[in-house]
Amino acid sequence: MKDHGDLFIRPPIQRISIHCPPDRCFHLLSGALVLKLQTIDRLDAGVDSHLVLGGLDPRAEAQAVQELLRKIANENGIASFESAETVTLSLFGGTLSVGAADPGAKIVITAEDDTGLFRLQQIVLGLSSHHNVALAPEWSRSWPDRHSPNLKVAQVVHVEQVSPGFRRVRLRSDGFRDLEDSALHVRLLIPPRDRAPIWPWLDDNGRQIWPEGDDALHRPVYTFRMIDPAAGIGDVDIFLHDGGRVTEWSETAAPGEVIGTMGPIGKSLPACDWVALFGDETALPAIARHLETLPADTRGKAFVHLQDLRDRQDLTAPAGVEVEWITGKGEPLLDAMRGLKIPETSRFIWFASEKSQCQTVRAYLRDDLGMTRDETHVTAYWTRATTATD
Repeated sequence: MKDHGDLFIRPPIQRISIHCPPDRCFHLLSGALVLKLQTIDRLDAGVDSHLVLGGLDPRAEAQAVQELLRKIANENGIASFESAETVTLSLFGGTLSVGAADPGAKIVITAEDDTGLFRLQQIVLGLSSHHNVALAPEWSRSWPDRHSPNLKVAQVVHVEQVSPGFRRVRLRSDGFRDLEDSALHVRLLIPPRDRAPIWPWLDDNGRQIWPEGDDALHRPVYTFRMIDPAAGIGDVDIFLHDGGRVTEWSETAAPGEVIGTMGPIGKSLPACDWVALFGDETALPAIARHLETLPADTRGKAFVHLQDLRDRQDLTAPAGVEVEWITGKGEPLLDAMRGLKIPETSRFIWFASEKSQCQTVRAYLRDDLGMTRDETHVTAYWTRATTATD
């Protein structure tokens, strides 16, 4: 497999102006999909400007794919809506719609950029494969060089020990210049030692294929502790722990070493008057980034659970948001949440930690406090059966 390196030449974007919600976009695109899969690359609807990607599979069972979307939405708290003909999920700032063709299934994906389009494309393809739902669409456009549009090859600039438990790796990539200052999480693609990296490629149906065997990549997700698109650099903080593969990689990572990245993923906190953030060491970089981007008049609290208080960092936060560093055994984050006075309106709670704690927190916020999905974000960063983050 040829390594295409860091150069990705994008074709000119064809632009048309259409003002429509996702369901209407679906119907407008259906004719083009059925006839010739004509490329419609952008929807310009004022501030709601979106790219669009269409797919048609005459062999697929639309109802099976739609039922799969309903299942995923219900199990993961994803916003969804239905019309007479389509099921639509709203996630990652875009939409994924599936409806019936004659014959087969039609797919319409909208997103703010190519990264969003690709992410939603891979979600529907990956879910169908995982749940044994046949889906192999022909798409209205393909990606250059059969590589993901969010694959960016980077080099290590330097590695710094910032505290006993954290090591900071600075990466440089021309691809980072395409990112926004708000870019939050990134998937690292760490090649095997002493082997030329083989990056993932796309098959004829747009499905991403990962190298296996001796060429397999380690693919953990980390948070950009800092991202400077203009300079093409980003910092990643690694929480160190015995047996962690990224911990071991960072011990010997040298300037100039090549690493792949994919992303970004994640988004800023919603606008509200009051926020509370909870997390352990694995969530510290994300909490730091969220605090930095809050409006100056935001009120609230942030609780960070550390095993070693020497890992405390200087965090930038609004004057009305207090940061509390906590330690100890048991479930101190849950205890802090239960003891917190939470406003009735204009509020948001963000929680990231071990999986079983997240399950408890979801139930508490929903059943005990009556908070809605729009008022909370709870994410498992690690499970006790494995190792944190890596």
